[in-house]
Amino acid sequence: MVVRPAVLGDAAGIAQAHIASWRATYRGIVPDAFLDGMDPERQQARWRNLLGPGRATVWVAERSGVIVGHASCGPQRDQAMSGWPGEVYSLYLTKAAQGAGTGARLWNHAAESLRRAGLAPFVVWVLTQNPTVRFYEHMGGRRLMERPVVIGGVELPEVAYGFADGR
Repeated sequence: MVVRPAVLGDAAGIAQAHIASWRATYRGIVPDAFLDGMDPERQQARWRNLLGPGRATVWVAERSGVIVGHASCGPQRDQAMSGWPGEVYSLYLTKAAQGAGTGARLWNHAAESLRRAGLAPFVVWVLTQNPTVRFYEHMGGRRLMERPVVIGGVELPEVAYGFADGR
């Protein structure tokens, strides 16, 4: 398993892994129509944009040359979270890559990126029904607040986990 900084040419692989992760993780939580309607070309365009200069810092995990996960991070996007200058925007793995320490490796790269950029402490927002929510508790996060988010026309609760020491 290789973890490395993402480059623009990774957009298609990140999009594929992102969609596969959402479909495996959120089935039964997010409406099936939303998951089934996730468009690879739209996701690829989104990732090409995020990988552009001055955008998010993105790390990818590769196995045998295939992207199996990613983490993205950067400045805080929510003004309600003042005092928390950084945010991990996403951390997703394909089902096959879960449980092997890949998530922790991606997390550590993202956290270190935020620390080096002076964006610690930081937060991550997670759907409360996400089966991997305990991962963030295991990594040292503490619950800060909860809010609703609308995905596929359904309101779902998400929670912010704070990492005060930047870990």
